[in-house]
Amino acid sequence: MATEPLVSWNAPEHFYVDKKPDWYWAVGIITLAIAAVAFIFGNVITGIFVLVAAAALVLHASHPPRIIYHEVNDRGIVLHDTLYPFVTLDSFWIPHDEFPPKIILKSRKTFMPYIII
Repeated sequence: MATEPLVSWNAPEHFYVDKKPDWYWAVGIITLAIAAVAFIFGNVITGIFVLVAAAALVLHASHPPRIIYHEVNDRGIVLHDTLYPFVTLDSFWIPHDEFPPKIILKSRKTFMPYIII
């Protein structure tokens, strides 16, 4: 049963800062230094972990955020394709002094106590 949105908007997934080539060089140099020290001291797994973590960081940082659809309707709050029903939410808070603006929802779920929009 479809419901009419009371309020709806589109917003980026996270706050994005464009990275300059110097940032990538710094991450690469620091990563190689830490991995080299780990390999010298015989911590092969730590060295491999540092390399994989840095690769994941660079890949994630290089992509701009997706634009996500947000909606408040009479059943709950919709983020992208996920509905958070009002019966599973305890409270909400809108901090007025923070940038970027956000809505903090307190959920009754154990493994996801806070949802930040």
